[in-house]
Amino acid sequence: MNHPATLNYTEDVKSRQNSVNQSYQKINGEAITRELKTTIDSLLDNQFYRDLQRIKRHIRAGYLMEPLWRAYMLSFILDMDCTNDLIRRLEESPNFVEICGFDMDKALPSRWTFDRFIISLAEHLGPVERLLDRAIDQLHQKLPEFGFTVAVDSTPVRSHSNPEKKVKSDPEANFIVKEGVIRKIWKWGYKLHLLTDTTWELP
Repeated sequence: MNHPATLNYTEDVKSRQNSVNQSYQKINGEAITRELKTTIDSLLDNQFYRDLQRIKRHIRAGYLMEPLWRAYMLSFILDMDCTNDLIRRLEESPNFVEICGFDMDKALPSRWTFDRFIISLAEHLGPVERLLDRAIDQLHQKLPEFGFTVAVDSTPVRSHSNPEKKVKSDPEANFIVKEGVIRKIWKWGYKLHLLTDTTWELP
């Protein structure tokens, strides 16, 4: 039988370890949250906010456009598989809800709202293309030799539509194949051909 003093010491050590682990996870989580928020903030500007408001009529009333955009940026940064995965991660993580800017006291948007948002963006590509051009210009300013030496490669880009539905929300998407090490991997979406800077490894 263990001595009471030994048991108390062991419990105290475990309690301290748990406290340290919780503190580390909290600090690490806050750091990741800040980094994700900074990354997404860098992909937005006032003009894009105004552009988003112009296409708001396509989205169900009650939801702001900016949080929907932030949520989709988050899904691509974290390589989420689909809209359902995005919604699930938002439900599980208050930090992600905070990053996107959704109202913590209200229900999250439905899959239908997310899908309508992405369809509306596809119908109004001008603001997105302008935002990408701005990001490239910023890279040129910070990295003077950006784009001097490039390599071409293709990568699958997923579609958030459901390929099993008779009427697809994304009619231009299709099944594409990616050559794996052992077998072919089929994806639903598009094949994107990228020009990547070989020095900075940026598209």
